Amino acid sequence: MKFARLEFIYALPILWLVVGVMLAWVRARRQAQLRKFVGSDLAGWADTGASRVRRLWDQALWVLAMSAILVTLARPMIFERSERSELQGAPYLIALDASRSMLAGDVRPSRYSAATNALDRLFAESQSDRIGLITFSGVAYLNAPLTFDVAALRTILGYIDPNALVDPGSSLASALDRADRFFTSNALPVRVMILISDGEDLDPQTLALARRLHTEH
Repeated sequence: MKFARLEFIYALPILWLVVGVMLAWVRARRQAQLRKFVGSDLAGWADTGASRVRRLWDQALWVLAMSAILVTLARPMIFERSERSELQGAPYLIALDASRSMLAGDVRPSRYSAATNALDRLFAESQSDRIGLITFSGVAYLNAPLTFDVAALRTILGYIDPNALVDPGSSLASALDRADRFFTSNALPVRVMILISDGEDLDPQTLALARRLHTEH
């Protein structure tokens, strides 16, 4: 168990100390006033008949209630171990070409629809892998970091529109560079990327970048 506000937990001993001192002071003051009224030797007729045990229980319950309030303010958090929180498969990024050329209808209903339908089936069947999504045309964008939430990935995939991307072309180098920056910034030891594109390798730096990444990782 962890606490979001530890200062309230640290305040518990202070509360107990203050309450102990106050109860001792109140008891001593009550005894002093009673002796002042009946004399140094407490007479039997001065006994109120109050139950000492009940009074102690009242005080203990009051302290317990105040302690519970402080523990509540500390916001206790319990973490349960989840098998899905552990990496059971390889984390991988999917880089999807979302340029306008993917709207070509030589593959029905279109290249892009065929690719997204296949990815949707992949996401639906995924159980234990962490998957991230990059879309690119002339520039690459990280749409989703590595996640187990395949439902969110499927939702994001449904909102991507190649007509909304203003950067022309299919820059494979941009997709590779974006994936490399994500893997490097998150210090991931296993690095897998799936590239889906209909574009030609028009950038001479693409092959050099791919070779460099393969050598480094």
